[in-house]
Amino acid sequence: MLNSLPELATLDGAQIPKRSAARMRIEQWTPGISVTWSPSDLRQAVADNRRGLFSRSSQLAESMLADDEYTSSLNRAIDEVLSSPFSLMPETEDGDPISISELIAEQLGAQWGKCITEEAMASILGWYLGIGAAVATIDWDKEWRPYLRVLHPQFMWWDSELLNARGQLGAMMYQTRNGAVEITPGDGKWFLMGSRESWASCAVAAIGENWFVKRCAWRDWQRYNERHGLPIIKAFVPSSAEAQDKRSFIRDVSRVGSDTTVGLPTHLGPDGEQFDLDLLEAKDQSFDSFEKTLARCDRKIQIFFLGSNVGSETTSVGSRAASEASADVTKRIASSRARRFGTYLRDQLVTPWALWTVPGATLDAMPWPSWQVIAGLEESTSIRWGAVADAIAKWSTAGYDVKNAIDIAAELGLTVEEKPAPEPGAIDPKTGLPVPPLMVPAEPGMPAESVPAESVPAEEEALTAGGLDFGQVLGRHRRIAIVGGPRVGKTTLSKRVSDRKVVSTDDFIRQPWGSVPTLIQGAVALESAFIVEGVQAARFLRKGGQVDAVIRLDRPKVPRTKGQETMAKSVNKIFDEWASGNRSTPVYLEHETSMGPRFRRA
Repeated sequence: MLNSLPELATLDGAQIPKRSAARMRIEQWTPGISVTWSPSDLRQAVADNRRGLFSRSSQLAESMLADDEYTSSLNRAIDEVLSSPFSLMPETEDGDPISISELIAEQLGAQWGKCITEEAMASILGWYLGIGAAVATIDWDKEWRPYLRVLHPQFMWWDSELLNARGQLGAMMYQTRNGAVEITPGDGKWFLMGSRESWASCAVAAIGENWFVKRCAWRDWQRYNERHGLPIIKAFVPSSAEAQDKRSFIRDVSRVGSDTTVGLPTHLGPDGEQFDLDLLEAKDQSFDSFEKTLARCDRKIQIFFLGSNVGSETTSVGSRAASEASADVTKRIASSRARRFGTYLRDQLVTPWALWTVPGATLDAMPWPSWQVIAGLEESTSIRWGAVADAIAKWSTAGYDVKNAIDIAAELGLTVEEKPAPEPGAIDPKTGLPVPPLMVPAEPGMPAESVPAESVPAEEEALTAGGLDFGQVLGRHRRIAIVGGPRVGKTTLSKRVSDRKVVSTDDFIRQPWGSVPTLIQGAVALESAFIVEGVQAARFLRKGGQVDAVIRLDRPKVPRTKGQETMAKSVNKIFDEWASGNRSTPVYLEHETSMGPRFRRA
């Protein structure tokens, strides 16, 4: 019979599970196996799977694991996700991390590997890719740490006519040792991954037939080899030979598989007959169809799991580029699966875990489980760095400016050693001409006037009561970082820049928090002039980012939330630590005047 509805509480107008609903222990039956499959059995299993009935299809998926290509491709698809760098990414608000979300990520992240084993996650992904659905129960210890225990989906089915716990038509059921219970994902007790779309597009539905054809082709090929690999022996016996000679000859021929010598009496019959042997061999080349069928089925399996089979097949000229492209396709498919898996984990595991263990946790502050699969492209594409650099150099020599060179370098994960900007008057190695003096823009964001920065008295900044405007700061310094907490106008100020590249730390919001400073360094590595702005700009400086000046904004333009205030304190602390060891770098502070915002040296 059905279990009772899960106990719910209310937080911010949304329903969340109570702890008491998670204490129930789920015990499954021992799953059965099926080793024999006919075409009608396979078709029925696939049809059942599309309807959400997983008893037969789960057994079919397990049978398919006996195929070496299927298992190899499935394991690689899973490894592409789970072997990638993992982190709990804090939720953001207006581009800035929410402080409580960072706290949740820190506390849960420290326990993640102990509570959610890689074996459990691999099993979930395996079932999800195989039959489009995976189910697990969440067991909690006395300290309210969760342990994900994967259940066999053979005992799971979709009942389209049953009202579920939310009062909607349709419920996912599971047959336990204590009877049928409803699977209620999100209540802190159940984890369920899958949907109608995944049921219809899983491996069982997409390549089940290819697996069966491959299995039959392999069987038939062995039968063919048995028949054609051992040719028929034709034994010629003279009709006039003695009976004893005939018997001895036939006996010797019957043992030809193990003996290499057969005695042949030499006397001839009245008509020239004699004992003799001959082989009746097949001359056709029909065996080739078996090999091609197996190869075709293997390609289908590889393409389903990895998106391509080029990496293991290409041997012709240009195979390296084709293999790299294949690896990129595989990585991007894995990245999509990782995002989907992370969403299920966030909604059904992280949320109850955080609400029950982290004081102040809210539904809109839950961090995202994230595998940085695309970041792994750095290794697979590193061999292209030289080719890309050569191509850029050739285009530059031909008189063309490659506008997206920085984007290409950042995508490849290219790290370039920073070169100091040429001093005015020095010889530019690119042109062989003296470097012109840096010009001062007439207005913020406008092209430079013909007024060299050196012609502006060094004392002007201190003597000018109002300080410098933003355009004058841009004219004095090529590489600038705009630092400050949330809501202080960093992005607004950077939008006035048009004469150099602007890199916002918000551009890397979906990357691991700790890797953003390194990514920013890669984005500006080839730039002689740039602006870096955002809440991570201070961390960019602390991690070794090189700039000529810093604009520090610390006055909020609009009221900030408590989380934003906490973030601002963190930014200020990081910047102060950096500034204490970099006193030679000018720092400009904003202040309001009758002529608008001005900037003075700190």
